[in-house]
Amino acid sequence: METRIGTLEFKDGAPTVETAEKVRDTLDFTRALNVYNNSFRGASAYALGKGFQSIGAEDNIPVIFSELMDAQSLFSRPTPIPSTTWRW
Repeated sequence: METRIGTLEFKDGAPTVETAEKVRDTLDFTRALNVYNNSFRGASAYALGKGFQSIGAEDNIPVIFSELMDAQSLFSRPTPIPSTTWRW
């Protein structure tokens, strides 16, 4: 059987050893990539909290910026939804 990961071979309906290894390797890679991609959200939230703590922000207290964001702001993706107030 031709697939995007190569030819998968079966004998009497069961995969050959090589096919089983190829599928297992592909699943391992896919799961590792999924973990890597999904960790960005947690890492971003953690870094955001650390950044707010570094300026003296307390937990669950709004952080209000004195100026609007501009090209000098260090945010990966500022949003227009109250962009000058963040709560951690």
